[in-house]
Amino acid sequence: MSRPVLTPTKDHPITIAPTDGRVVVRVGGTVIADSSHALTLQESSYPPVQYIPLADVDPAVLRPSDTATYCPYKGEASYYSVQPAGGDEVEDAIWTYRDPYAAVAPIAGHVAFFPDRAEVTVEAG
Repeated sequence: MSRPVLTPTKDHPITIAPTDGRVVVRVGGTVIADSSHALTLQESSYPPVQYIPLADVDPAVLRPSDTATYCPYKGEASYYSVQPAGGDEVEDAIWTYRDPYAAVAPIAGHVAFFPDRAEVTVEAG
């Protein structure tokens, strides 16, 4: 199946920049990610999203998911559920673009968290 591939424009801009500060992610009160190497992706009028290197996420909490979605600007997204120690599993809390389109290539190897499933805090740098 052929899917559209769109490039960011002035009408739908996407910018990626290093996050100024440290990003800490908690699920159920448990810290599951802590990074000083996050990227802030700003797409059009959507809220900014913190993309954290997968290496900065506790691998013990990650559960690969069968969920997959498609973004014409970024590509195929895959998902992880999160199982914090002693806590309930949070389904599809994380998404990642393993092979993102060229316009957003810097987010390869990074993951993002749904704000309604994880607490993402940017601490001043």
